[in-house]
Amino acid sequence: MKKLAWWLVGILGVQYLLGLLAGMFEEIPTDNPESVFMHLGYIHVHALTGALLLLLAIVFLVKAYKTKTQLMTAWVGLIGIVAAAIAGQVFVHTQNDTWSIVMGVTWLVAYSCYLVAAVKLQQSIRK
Repeated sequence: MKKLAWWLVGILGVQYLLGLLAGMFEEIPTDNPESVFMHLGYIHVHALTGALLLLLAIVFLVKAYKTKTQLMTAWVGLIGIVAAAIAGQVFVHTQNDTWSIVMGVTWLVAYSCYLVAAVKLQQSIRK
């Protein structure tokens, strides 16, 4: 579970960088915003990484239930990832910068949860 928490932290870091690159170098067409996912680019990779994060967050939650540790952290982290994904979808369709901020804040929630979990799990192994 400790390794999974660290993987989530690392992939969330990559996700953040991909989001920055997408914002700098990609244009979302206003007439057909979904087409941005049809070609390989930063937004496409950002979305695929988000799907991977969602899968790993679910695995983390299942492991948290099995070990009866980090349950709240697992739930809040998963909710953060789901909320960021929803905010990202809404952002693509509306181009409203508020949704970009929501995406960033919910990413921070998820990142913080998994970082805290990784550090606590690391410390509990050392004791």
